[in-house]
Amino acid sequence: MPDTTPPPVPASLDASAGDTSVHLTWAAVSAADLAGYNVYRATWSDGPWTKLTGSTISARSYDATNLTNGSTYFFAVTSVDTTGNESAKSTAASATPAAADDTRPPPVPRDLDTTPGDTSVHLAWAAVSAADLEGYNVYRATSSGGPWTKLTGSPISANSYEATELTNGTTYHFAVTSVDNAGNESAKSASATGLPTATRPGVSEHCGQLGGDQTWSQDGGVHRLTCDVVVPAGATLTISAKTIIKADANTRLYIQGSLVAVGAENAPVVFTTTLDDSVGVDLSGNSPEAPTPSSWGGIHVADSASATLERVEVRYADRLYVNGGSFQLVDSLASTRAGLDVTVGSADLRVSGSAVSAVNRGTAIAVSRGYTGTDVGDVVVSNNELVGGLYYYSANETSAATADLRNNQVSGAARPFQFWDKKLRPTSWTGSSFTDATYPAFYVAGELVEDWRISAEGPTYTVGITTSGSGGDGLSVPSGRSLKLDQGVVLKFHRAYNNYANLHIQGSLVAVGAENAPVVFTTTLDDSVGVDLSGNSPEAPTPSSWGGIHVADSASATLERVEVRYADRLYVNGGSFQLVDSLASTRAGLDVTVGSADLRVSGSAVSAVNRGTAIAVSRGYTGTDVGDVVVSNNELVGGLYYYSANETSAATADLRNNQVSGAARPFQFWDKKLRPTSWTGSSFTDATYPAFYVAANWLRTGESRRKGLRTPWALRPPGAGVTVFPCRLAGL
Repeated sequence: MPDTTPPPVPASLDASAGDTSVHLTWAAVSAADLAGYNVYRATWSDGPWTKLTGSTISARSYDATNLTNGSTYFFAVTSVDTTGNESAKSTAASATPAAADDTRPPPVPRDLDTTPGDTSVHLAWAAVSAADLEGYNVYRATSSGGPWTKLTGSPISANSYEATELTNGTTYHFAVTSVDNAGNESAKSASATGLPTATRPGVSEHCGQLGGDQTWSQDGGVHRLTCDVVVPAGATLTISAKTIIKADANTRLYIQGSLVAVGAENAPVVFTTTLDDSVGVDLSGNSPEAPTPSSWGGIHVADSASATLERVEVRYADRLYVNGGSFQLVDSLASTRAGLDVTVGSADLRVSGSAVSAVNRGTAIAVSRGYTGTDVGDVVVSNNELVGGLYYYSANETSAATADLRNNQVSGAARPFQFWDKKLRPTSWTGSSFTDATYPAFYVAGELVEDWRISAEGPTYTVGITTSGSGGDGLSVPSGRSLKLDQGVVLKFHRAYNNYANLHIQGSLVAVGAENAPVVFTTTLDDSVGVDLSGNSPEAPTPSSWGGIHVADSASATLERVEVRYADRLYVNGGSFQLVDSLASTRAGLDVTVGSADLRVSGSAVSAVNRGTAIAVSRGYTGTDVGDVVVSNNELVGGLYYYSANETSAATADLRNNQVSGAARPFQFWDKKLRPTSWTGSSFTDATYPAFYVAANWLRTGESRRKGLRTPWALRPPGAGVTVFPCRLAGL
């Protein structure tokens, strides 16, 4: 007989309320065939019931979660045996979840700092980290032990406060507390004193070359540069926290020795103009002229000099300029007209954790490494927020020094990132991104020293060229390195100053697209695909808008389901080359010299816009075996030219089923091993000279012997016209 008897009903169900949860326990059921328990929930004591357990559980406890605090819930439990018989529901138990009482105060504020003013004291402190922070209360006393007067009616959100209506000449004590959303208040911070005074702090004026080591501090009031100030070689200028330096128009701070300016979290060192009344004393004389970028010259660091700027602010300067010296800008702010301009010498450069702005929307940070073959300094420009682009240029091929350009966030730049490097490392700019760019792409040029794979999900790249051409005329993939482009990638190439960017392959290129997501190689003037990089230029893209792809001997290029647009040509000099199911429209077509590697062009549309030769293939005179040639099943605008002077190679040529239009001479076959069957199925239309041009006999200089066809050949109408002629080539 089948088992239809359910196990006993669970007893002693208990419900304990928590924060958005209820914890359930019950007594164990005694049954030899017990499989487990099911738990049910309802919002009424008699249901309806919702089953909470997807399958039976073996434990005698359960946590019901994601409940609404303040709502009452009812729970019941059943037992289930191994046959599936389920008992009746237990007696229901109820509970009402509620938030736990929060009695724990947030952390005590720290680093309270005071800046006295006229009948006032400015307070600032380090922000408190607490998820439930409501704000801060500020207290004042006239003695360190109190009593304390609360100055804030309710907690304030800012971590600064202006205590006003004070009596000049009286010392005040201040303390701050933090308050959370539950009203819990921390203990008072360590107190800080402030002495308001009507006397304006002094002004220390500086002009000319320093006589030796100096230290500038806030005790000297505001430090004013009335003319160019020079820190000479061998001397050190130390500037302490909270010090303010104001410069007159057109003045600069020249560093030939050493500058050390280190501020604190709420007390930076500030470099600004005398027109800036927002900090320090008023030196503008109530001038109606507002401060602007270039209100003063900026800081210039010479070769062999050093400057360390940590937690500083540089305001309204023309630029920061470093010419070979050591330079550090850390956890700082620099807003200038033309950004930070650095030439790297033998010393290191570090810019990190900083906000750097070029108000002209040009380049926020420009770094150049020279041509020297000696080791140059390391470059770290990372984890910054930039308004204006990041430019990095290196023509140094021998240096072991690297560049860390990672995790920079750029906004408001014409060209957000420009990397021209003879030792190009794409991993060096990992994590960097941009918004609000006129030309929204990474501009790169140089020679890869590591493999690179470009994904359509990543940033847009364009291949550029330096104004001098010294950074290379585009992107080079050297021997032993590979460049891979995933489906959907659009790689655009730049033209500038009558120089054209090219893609040079000495290693490996693999570009494999998909039917509806080809890989596209095109010009920056082409706005029909990818992002707009032309800047709405009135110049339309034309053939030769960029150089093209060049494949060297011993290199390889695999192009499947790709589009090559507006290039000057595709050029293969002995390397392995495949163009399959693709489109290539160039000025001068595909030009191939066959070496020991194979050539395959099939299922593709290849155009030579000059109506010349769409595909030209040349086999040399070498007696060694050369690569196979397959140029078949293509649609060509421009002719097909095949030339082979190789008599000993066993390799053949498959030139079948090509359809040619718009060519002067549609087919030209010059072959020492001529096989008419090799071009079976090929045809043409719209030709200036409507014939197949063929030659099988070759006349060497000084020889009279001729060699003929390698296969029998019979011409039968209505075949295309055929012109057969001998050829004398000098030196053969």
